[in-house]
Formats: sequence, structure tokens, C-alpha cells
Amino acid sequence: MCIFSSCRVKEITKGYFADLREFRKNGGKRFFALGRPSELKDSLPFPDLKARNLAKKEVDLQKVFPGHVTLLLLWFRGFGEIMCDKYRLPFVKSFKCEPKAQCYEVNVVDGLFFKPFSKWFERNLRAQRPVERHNNYLCFSGNAKSIKERFLENTIVGHAFLVDGNGLVRWKAHANPTDEEIKFMLDCSKLMLKDTYNHAGSNNNVTSNSR
Repeated sequence: MCIFSSCRVKEITKGYFADLREFRKNGGKRFFALGRPSELKDSLPFPDLKARNLAKKEVDLQKVFPGHVTLLLLWFRGFGEIMCDKYRLPFVKSFKCEPKAQCYEVNVVDGLFFKPFSKWFERNLRAQRPVERHNNYLCFSGNAKSIKERFLENTIVGHAFLVDGNGLVRWKAHANPTDEEIKFMLDCSKLMLKDTYNHAGSNNNVTSNSR
């Protein structure tokens, strides 16, 4: 007996085809990214997410966010990874010497038809992606409901998030970026890095004064 109800299958299929129609109409782009990071009071925490990287180690994103500005790239379909590379490459180029800037990629294997093949996808990705990206390239096949509900615009396109040291999403974009959006991403990253260093300096002052 099938463990999935026909209603559930119809719901998933309907969501995918709605996203596909939108993708064909406007590339899945619903809005353009903002030019500044969101205020703390308006920012949502990124959901808890643990996943295996291509180096075969489990990574808990909530443990890697503190003390860093993280460009988090996430996609559900191959189209999305191609889009995410357009955010990743300029970010890595601009901040390759910045120890508090980091980039994580999350390949989400989702859906009734794909999850059974998650291990096979992971093996192929391990062979195809450069070794230097393996530690920060995650394969996630868990429950993605909270991510979809809070942060996703369209499951076919790629999504980019700037996450601060508290795990709060301060900036986001999706689909193919415009030149202006790339500039916004880099400018916002610099502002967030400045805040990160200021926060670290404040903590050091508190520690030294308490001795």
C-alpha cells in the first residue's frame, strides 16, 4: 500500500507546476533585493538545518553562523544552482581574504520522487564539484517545510541569503541577480562585517574590563 495519499501528491504537483508557470513567465523573479540589510527587529532567524557536506561530515548551520557573515545559497532544482553561482562567484572574489566572511551552499533534495535517490545525487555531486568546495557544500534531504514557508519565493529558482552572526537573515535575493543586486549584496556584506567586528571588539572590551 502506498504511504502517500493522492491528495498529498496532487498538492505537491500543483505547487511545482505553479512555480514552473511563474518561472516561464518572469524567470521566477517576484521582487528585487533591497539595498541595505534589514533591521534586527524585522529579521527572521534561519531555520535549524543540519546536513552532510560533500566531505561526508555533518554540518549544523546554527553552529557556523556565530562570528561570521554568511552568504547562504539554497536551491531545489538544477536551475537554482546555476543562478546561485552568480551570487557566489562575486562574493568569494570580494571576500576571499576576509576570515569573517563565508559562503555555504545547500542543495535540497526534496519531493517524493527525488528523496529516494539522495545518496546517488550526493555521490555524483562529490565527483563533479571541486574538492575545495566540498566542506561548505551541503546536501539536505530532511524536512524543508519551514524553509519554504518562511523564505522561498519559487522552488525552481536559486535563493541567496546574508545571515549575520546571530543566525538572522538580514538580506535576501532570488532567481538571476541583476548587476544592481550583486552590488547590493556586496555592500550589505561590508556593512554586516563592520557590525561583526564592532560586536567582537565590544565583547573583548567587556572581557578585559571584567578581569
